[in-house]
Amino acid sequence: MKAKLPFGISFRVAMFGRKLTKVLTILLCAFSFALFALSSTGYMYDQIDFLTRSFLTLQKVHTPGILFSHFDDYAQSWLFPTERIDYIEQETGLDFVYCFLHAKDPVHRFYAEYETESPERLSETILSGSAATYEDCGFQLMAGRYPEADDEIVITLSRFQDFQKLGYAYNDYHFVHIRDGVVLSDVPYSYQYNSTGDRFIEIHSGRGSVHVSGDYTGYVYVEFKERGEPEEIRTYDDIIGKKIICFGDPQTGSLGKENIYDATIVGVADDSQAHFNIYTLRRVSLRSESWRETFAPSAQDDVECLAAGPTDDYDLARTCVELSLEMLDAYEAKYPDANQHDAPSMGAYPVTTWVDHTTLAHSNFWAGEKLLIFFGLVGGFLFAIFSVLLCWHLMTSTLALQRIKIGILRSMGAGEADVVRIILIEALLVAV
Repeated sequence: MKAKLPFGISFRVAMFGRKLTKVLTILLCAFSFALFALSSTGYMYDQIDFLTRSFLTLQKVHTPGILFSHFDDYAQSWLFPTERIDYIEQETGLDFVYCFLHAKDPVHRFYAEYETESPERLSETILSGSAATYEDCGFQLMAGRYPEADDEIVITLSRFQDFQKLGYAYNDYHFVHIRDGVVLSDVPYSYQYNSTGDRFIEIHSGRGSVHVSGDYTGYVYVEFKERGEPEEIRTYDDIIGKKIICFGDPQTGSLGKENIYDATIVGVADDSQAHFNIYTLRRVSLRSESWRETFAPSAQDDVECLAAGPTDDYDLARTCVELSLEMLDAYEAKYPDANQHDAPSMGAYPVTTWVDHTTLAHSNFWAGEKLLIFFGLVGGFLFAIFSVLLCWHLMTSTLALQRIKIGILRSMGAGEADVVRIILIEALLVAV
């Protein structure tokens, strides 16, 4: 006669025997599942999406702008390849402010009094852009207008304050013209010979001497004691319209010293909140897009940084990140051992510095948290194997033990449904 077993009795029968083994099996299975879940999150990690969201957040809280750079650590070059600039502009659709590395404007040479700062600090790094791009990058026009022609310039507010303190003078006398070793300007000079018998020109400035090659052709700037007619600068209107002399030839596009030309100050801008370069704080002068086109033969290979205003457009930010990773991949392909150095600063700042590109073979790979991650993965793998083996042992031993219990229950009248219930309850307990 068959009888139906109550659920409580079926549960106690399922839990009978080797309780500690069952509990340990359940805990190890749960731990292995948790490690698997963590591993799966790493598999589903989208690096570009993470970098894009970080890039957008950075613009909101720290650097309100898009700054592209291209520093080649191996070549020690800060210059942007021209083809890379064209590609970035095409892919992003942005208009950039160009920051040049070597092109300078000598605004400080037109003080009515001498400045005590070093010439390196005093030289203005040239920027080139449109009025809209300057505004996007954080410049604020205080007076006048932004430059439009290739011979127009906007000075910064700090430079205007220097003119207020020191005055302005058109010091054209300080630019000495020499052709084939013949001094054409009316300045004191003499010819001298060095130890090898080569002739050179010694120009006497009253503040020292300037030596020039005996066959030199072009212009040389000399700091003479005499200054031009001083003019007092009090207001913005006093400085607007004044001229400075710059090296270069608009006819040939050369920025060399073979020629000079006048540039007119057309405005004053505050650069205290501007973002145009990632490396150092510099004195700058603002030039037009026309200037960049006119002097393209010299300027196109002198670009250090590209700057644009901030964005909250996810697609544009993602494009910037993808371009940065492309530049990083090209750099690592060119220099296979690049992982031995710090992350290069290239692309949209500072995306590539967030990317860890050390390889498994590099000694730095095992530093810090990566060592803990490695041991965690190995431990999880071993726990998983041990859990599988323990489950297999538990089920085989349980089935062997259950044969006796099942035989006794069937002889006492338990039906097949009761036996199935006992097996399912035990399997459920182990699975959970």
